[in-house]
Amino acid sequence: ESTDLRMLAEALGGPEWVLAKRDGEFWLRGDPLEEFNDPRSVRNVADLYVSSLSGAAMLILQSGKRLSIVGVDRVCEEAGRRDVYLSAKGMMSLSGTANLSVAKADGTIEQSRPADPVVRAAASARSDDSIHKVLRLCNEQEPEWVDLCRIIEVIQDAGMPPQVSKKALERLDRCANHPEVAGDQARHGVSSQTPPPERKRMTIREAREFVRGVVRAWLAEVVG
Repeated sequence: ESTDLRMLAEALGGPEWVLAKRDGEFWLRGDPLEEFNDPRSVRNVADLYVSSLSGAAMLILQSGKRLSIVGVDRVCEEAGRRDVYLSAKGMMSLSGTANLSVAKADGTIEQSRPADPVVRAAASARSDDSIHKVLRLCNEQEPEWVDLCRIIEVIQDAGMPPQVSKKALERLDRCANHPEVAGDQARHGVSSQTPPPERKRMTIREAREFVRGVVRAWLAEVVG
């Protein structure tokens, strides 16, 4: 069983979306799916939500693989509602994560789950095109230079968090643009610019970690 899916199921308990285990598999149920009768339309709507959910999980839970839809099914015993079967294949099981319960001054208990920020981000993506695009672009295990720059461009247009270093952004841009640094994955096939000196170059691994950090900071600002 995927730990990622289990944690998402704990956080996705409604009212709009519910992720539950049935017959050993995880199924997603959502009110937006009930507007359609044909499986293709149901799958298309589910794909939009699941791509955001998966991208947020890869960022926040550091999932190793994308969440994917395997099939659509109508559950007759539950008033004919449509469920979407989600695949856990290849997803990385995490350790060291736990729910946190906090006793507030008024005596109530507030529970915080590891996947709560994932669910909040995916929910925000339904009404914010910038969040949806960033999460969709993040829904790759190993994004390339062009993907990373597109993510940064979307965030810059929406409003870059002030704590993000401008020098680091310039460094990323220069490395992504130059084929001597980024190779065949560079944004430009030929560059007339001088490549960054060795000590200021980013590896693709460093670039991915930097951009993911930028996205996390941005999501914390716009989603909370």
